[in-house]
Amino acid sequence: MQRFVQVRNPSITQIPHKWSDLIQVMECLKPTLKVTKVFWRPPPQDWVSCNTDGASRGNPGRGAYGFCIRDTQGDVIVAKADDIGFVTNVEAETIAILEVVKWCHEHQVNHIIFQTDSQFVQKVSQGVWKPPWAIVEWIEHIQFMLSDKQCRFEHILR
Repeated sequence: MQRFVQVRNPSITQIPHKWSDLIQVMECLKPTLKVTKVFWRPPPQDWVSCNTDGASRGNPGRGAYGFCIRDTQGDVIVAKADDIGFVTNVEAETIAILEVVKWCHEHQVNHIIFQTDSQFVQKVSQGVWKPPWAIVEWIEHIQFMLSDKQCRFEHILR
């Protein structure tokens, strides 16, 4: 227990050996919170901003995705979420991007900023990293549908 306290709270220099003393020290601890201010920036004129997310419970497990697309005024153009069955987190994040791409293709939106909290999917979608076999087809489809569009992929905080 003493080692655990030392690893989790390196600021404590003297860790007592007696259980009752250790409990007393731990009860006096106040956790420090790290706060990061996050601002949403509107996209440039004639562009849209797409916030996407996907997740699975269990990884793999029951998954879902969601996205919203906003214009330069910050107004929501469309928001959508759906259950996607048994998938991994990476698959869910990729499907979220794919659904945005499909919507933009159908509605002839040609200037897109993708904002995702998955750095992995961001890098794979940009072609910086190779996709795993499970999402290769989706990534190729995304890249094909975006080939005649201007787009940017940004990694954002959750």
